[in-house]
Amino acid sequence: MAKNLILWLIIATVLLTVFKQLDTPVSNQEIAYSQFIQLVQSGQVKKVTISGATIDGEFSNGQVFETIRPGHDPKMMDDLLEHKVEVQGKKARAAKYLESAISCLVPYIGNYRSIYVFHAPNARWRRRWSWPDGVW
Repeated sequence: MAKNLILWLIIATVLLTVFKQLDTPVSNQEIAYSQFIQLVQSGQVKKVTISGATIDGEFSNGQVFETIRPGHDPKMMDDLLEHKVEVQGKKARAAKYLESAISCLVPYIGNYRSIYVFHAPNARWRRRWSWPDGVW
């Protein structure tokens, strides 16, 4: 029973990792912040989403872009509103410590047998908890 639970946890972790990787958006065109301000002032920016220091946006022609705001720029909001850019805000994305920890453990999961064999305290314990032949 415990072996089945561990197997399903490993499978779920791998599937979660794969789906998270597939869920990431297509990379945007990265532009410099100074270029972003010039494009806003020339009216070529349609909308932006601000999340912490990251600014994702869309040009008037439909292309998407991304830039990073260096420091605090109080004049940026005035420029955006003056040039009728649609502005949305999002919470800054927190660090994903759990995903980071799991991704560090993935190489060991694939190599579980060597860890298991070298860390078994004695042969009797190893025989009692060993995987049946043909399972792995």
